[in-house]
Amino acid sequence: MDQADQQDYHPEYFFTGSGYSDLPVLAVGLSDTQAEHAFGLSLIGPYAVTPPEVAAVLGVTGAYNWYWGKDVGSTSGLIPAGLNWLLAGMHYAGPDLTVKNLKQGLFSAPPTQATPKNPNGILTGYGRTTGLPYDAYTPGPADYAAFFMDPFTESTSPGTGTKVKHTSWYPDNAKRYRAGTWPKLTKWFDKSASIAERTDQLLLTPAPPCATGKCPATGASEPKVGSSGDTFTVDPTPGAVTTSAS
Repeated sequence: MDQADQQDYHPEYFFTGSGYSDLPVLAVGLSDTQAEHAFGLSLIGPYAVTPPEVAAVLGVTGAYNWYWGKDVGSTSGLIPAGLNWLLAGMHYAGPDLTVKNLKQGLFSAPPTQATPKNPNGILTGYGRTTGLPYDAYTPGPADYAAFFMDPFTESTSPGTGTKVKHTSWYPDNAKRYRAGTWPKLTKWFDKSASIAERTDQLLLTPAPPCATGKCPATGASEPKVGSSGDTFTVDPTPGAVTTSAS
């Protein structure tokens, strides 16, 4: 981009959603004059103005606090992410906990995706549950949102809380699409028909019991895990398990 500036060359830049290159706190290092022509795909999505009671159960809490207790132990996001994966795998494996059943359970569980209560949700899942033509062993995003960059306005950078320039704007209300489902978008670079932040985040409201410290691991009597009458059914996703190895 610096070389393009020196040569008075102003092409369009298409971003592919790789490497968080559109994250404002990183994109702020791009040339302002060149970033005016940046658009493409984003795996991040708009920053969500999240109520405190919702924020309490996102990121480094949730299952982690359920097990260890509130404000105890590591605050690394990687630790609870691993715990969530393990707990989900054990649940889907059923009473016969083996490596094969854990894998088969994760590969059969329906994918998660955006819903009216969680418009920022991303399409994730194992195996072929997200529609990929191959088995996915990591639940990375399988859908993306269209975005374009405005280097001259400020927004809150997702995950940092920092106000920086190079705001990402999202046409079509930041709706996410997977491969093969993209429509023809006509509102590129039109901020009046796009959003940069989202205030309708409704995920996990009201907060679940763990957000208030009422969890089995912290000595609460309710909810009681595994109590009589508790049953859980997970319907397999059609086509999820498609190979003998799966």
